[in-house]
Amino acid sequence: MRDRYQGSYERFWADFRSRPALIEDSDDELLDIYCMAACYSADPDGAVRLPMDTSTGAYDHVVVVR
Repeated sequence: MRDRYQGSYERFWADFRSRPALIEDSDDELLDIYCMAACYSADPDGAVRLPMDTSTGAYDHVVVVR
């Protein structure tokens, strides 16, 4: 995420939509993280709260313990 997409899920989604799905080695892991966050740590308005800072990889402990 950090190196290929500059820590941006928006960039990942743009790339993901532009090519056949699951051809990149990182697709499975990035999809899994986002989908789990959507299931377990979404805000009431549906915004997804990731359990880490995607540019540094540091865990956001506030989201993790929710």
